Amino acid sequence: MSRQRVPPQQRPLPQGFTLVELLVAVAVMGVLAVVAAPSMTALVNTYRVSSTAGELTAALQIARSEAVRRNARVSVCGNAACTSTDWSEIVVVHSAPTADDPAVIRSTGASSGVSVTGPANGIVFRPSGVINAQACVPLSNSYSQYAVTVMVSGLVSNAKGTC
Repeated sequence: MSRQRVPPQQRPLPQGFTLVELLVAVAVMGVLAVVAAPSMTALVNTYRVSSTAGELTAALQIARSEAVRRNARVSVCGNAACTSTDWSEIVVVHSAPTADDPAVIRSTGASSGVSVTGPANGIVFRPSGVINAQACVPLSNSYSQYAVTVMVSGLVSNAKGTC
């Protein structure tokens, strides 16, 4: 019985990666991760400020609409008693609560690491939906700054930058 030789072009090619190829791929991925990590941290922290600015804008818009709907004063403050300039908790408060209508309408917290500083007595919307004087609330962390502005007419806007 004779043995048949397989011609070189018909031999199956070896499959898989060599150890050197795998080490090179892992090294390249490691370098990319080291370069991308600081950029991702800055991006996440910037979005934290932007998200908190959106939450504050929504709270102010809710306060305005509730003031008109209830025909009563509604405030946005840093706590339920409206006594703090630290607005790490954003609270919408009804100024004339009853048993059927509690004082706190909405409460939300600022994202971690975001500094929110507002007036100690809050921003008070009158039953007509307007406020006494224009107000600006700055939000910031070490990566970004936003300013949420409430016009005398009650319109709310937020933008990058300071007050």
